[in-house]
Amino acid sequence: MVDHPAFTEVKTMMIQVPSYTVPNTTVQIYTTNENETEYKTIECTAAKGKPAAKITWVLPENKSGEINYGITADNGTKTVTSTYRFPTHLHEGQNITCVIEHPKLSIKEVKTVSLPAYCKY
Repeated sequence: MVDHPAFTEVKTMMIQVPSYTVPNTTVQIYTTNENETEYKTIECTAAKGKPAAKITWVLPENKSGEINYGITADNGTKTVTSTYRFPTHLHEGQNITCVIEHPKLSIKEVKTVSLPAYCKY
């Protein structure tokens, strides 16, 4: 409310202050087999954030998988999920990283998965 001699009456204004909720972040790895080929899926999730978090990937140069994104809303919060799916043998011994950005995080959250290298005899 603003009261000033230049006004004939008290002025009332509504101001909406944005609120933020820091997301809960997780990384999970799944293995599946299709047509005798093993695939890995790395799932990076930023759950129940307000506003929605941004997820990006840092991938090896020989990236050959597919990236998918999804977002769901629940009671004013957003859950963002991104997956990177690839044939396991293509990234043996390499790192796959997801980066999560959100206004409530003072620095980007970096989640790195180090994939094992398998010996072939």
